[in-house]
Amino acid sequence: MGLFSLHGTGKLLEILDLVRTKTEHEIRVKVIATMFDRRTRIAKEILKDMEEHFKGEMFRTVINANVKLREAPGFGKSIVEYAKNSKGCTDYVALAKEVLGEEKIPGVVKSVEQKKRPPQPKSRKMQFLFYEPRARRVQIVGNFNNWAQSQDYYMQRHEDGTWSKEIILSPGVYQYKFLVDDVWMEDQNNPNVVEDPFGGRNSVIEVN
Repeated sequence: MGLFSLHGTGKLLEILDLVRTKTEHEIRVKVIATMFDRRTRIAKEILKDMEEHFKGEMFRTVINANVKLREAPGFGKSIVEYAKNSKGCTDYVALAKEVLGEEKIPGVVKSVEQKKRPPQPKSRKMQFLFYEPRARRVQIVGNFNNWAQSQDYYMQRHEDGTWSKEIILSPGVYQYKFLVDDVWMEDQNNPNVVEDPFGGRNSVIEVN
């Protein structure tokens, strides 16, 4: 997350455009922000520039600057082996879930002329429900918001003890959990679950 890195990215994109022209092949670009230090203004400004410039081409996950990420290679270990409870590990696990959620099948890339992309489905408003009349606070967290706890994802309580939240999601596969008074819980109404790297289970929903 530095100005030189941003300028270098611009040069790299110029090279990719040249390759596209010379080979007549489409090259898909997917961008991820790493070494993000939310305490600095410059990092926030660069991230904002990236989100504006690479709209639709960025991973939602952001890899935060983390000491454990720097230490792990020195011990010859992955961050999961070295410090699975660190923020750096949490970020990369979120990235892995996001990549898997895309479910892209590898294959031969067609030329620009041959490749006909069908119209992309529009985003849908999805409603999540959770019943717990004794809860004081419930929020939904998932890979659609980088597994970040945020006030934007607090659920609304109703008189019958049901909590609800509507979220606009693009087509794809999403994993999520409910955080009920600081306790992680699966969706009681959704039988589709997957194991997460920390021994728990995440609820899964597919948006078509």
